[in-house]
Amino acid sequence: MNQSTSMGTEVAVMPLRFTEHLPQMRDFLALLGFSPRVSRAEAWLDMVGGSGMVALHALATAGSDAYSGQTDLSFEIADAEALATRFADTGLDDVVVYDEAYGRVLRVRDPGGTQLYFRRTVR
Repeated sequence: MNQSTSMGTEVAVMPLRFTEHLPQMRDFLALLGFSPRVSRAEAWLDMVGGSGMVALHALATAGSDAYSGQTDLSFEIADAEALATRFADTGLDDVVVYDEAYGRVLRVRDPGGTQLYFRRTVR
């Protein structure tokens, strides 16, 4: 599922869906052939399928301005610090690496101003 890029870092696309209905979304994705990979009680769930993955985040535990149904473009990465250095070397100045309950996260704004998140691969 992961692809090696020219920067030598593996990156996988992982849409992040905020929901007030995590069990129902889990069941819906299971109908599409996705199965749970990582689960944190009823707060967070990674589901993988034959050609992709989706992360579900319970809205009640999101701790942000997210709304139910919001889907963010995010990625999984093995080494957030290495990618942060790569971004900084290319002139991106809005690069932040921080800790979440499940590991390191890199946040950066794309050229259009949208925040993107690169989360440490969780197994």
